[in-house]
Amino acid sequence: MTVSRKKTLIQIISWTLTAVLLGALARYVWRERETFGALLAVSPVHVAILCCISLTLSSIDALTRKLIIARLGKDLTFADWYGLPMVTNLVSLLVPARGGLLVGAAYLKKKYDLPLAHFASMIYGNAVLLALVLGLEGLLGLLLLGVTRGAWDARVIGIVAALVVMALVLGLLSGRALKGQSWPIRMLREALDGWQMLRSSPRLLATLALLIALNSMVFTGWMYVSYRALGFEVGLLPAFVAGVATQMSFFFTLTPGNLGVREYVVGFVSLTTGLGFAEGVAVTVLQRALSSICFLVVGGAFSLLLYRSLFRAEKAGSAEHTQGTAGE
Repeated sequence: MTVSRKKTLIQIISWTLTAVLLGALARYVWRERETFGALLAVSPVHVAILCCISLTLSSIDALTRKLIIARLGKDLTFADWYGLPMVTNLVSLLVPARGGLLVGAAYLKKKYDLPLAHFASMIYGNAVLLALVLGLEGLLGLLLLGVTRGAWDARVIGIVAALVVMALVLGLLSGRALKGQSWPIRMLREALDGWQMLRSSPRLLATLALLIALNSMVFTGWMYVSYRALGFEVGLLPAFVAGVATQMSFFFTLTPGNLGVREYVVGFVSLTTGLGFAEGVAVTVLQRALSSICFLVVGGAFSLLLYRSLFRAEKAGSAEHTQGTAGE
């Protein structure tokens, strides 16, 4: 099968899955319309607070990418390190299979001559660190929840423990140990190569781990305020566990913006932590709507700046090439 046919097949599978999940979700929302009616009663103050938290989370993500790219020897402008993730997040809402990452990599390649393979490898390597830190946070949160409530959900704890073990295995593996040229093997090899590059810089590794922990704290606040904005009672510990689950759902980008998948994952974890399935889905819908608005406004504005910046860079490069040719 050719590359173009594989991409087409992936697109078909993704959009079909999206349609099925959205259909099932719409039916569920209609059945639980009394609960979801709370979405229409969110106060402007809560909307403003949640938008600010969403932009804070995006800023942490942008800073993470800035540090990774600096490790590759490129110093980005503010518009590039802060604005580009906003644009790529906007693209990810519309295109499945890491479409936003590819757009960002293509931009950095054109403007900074940053090799696509190196950038993708470092991002995937950071994903290994992310899985490890989130897995440990989730396991700790679930254990504390079990101790404080005296109730244990073996299924969820088992799933999170399995993810932690997988992350540990990936953290100890080397890309050289993987043979074969299939797409999953190549991507995993890139991730492990990027992980090795991160491990070679302990200071960067520690900084990224701290940023992940900070992101989880901010995410806890986002979950807590979201539940409260909808009138649902919630404690900080259940909000923390639900926040970790939300972040872990980002690994499964089967649909554009992880549409449908994120709702079901958070709903399931919300149910197991005593917050309610419908309540978890409603919180996710609220967060998705507000973050999409933020990405649309901020990402749309930065997309114009980045386009002009790229145009000027290409024009300057073309002028240098012309002068060099004339000199010869």
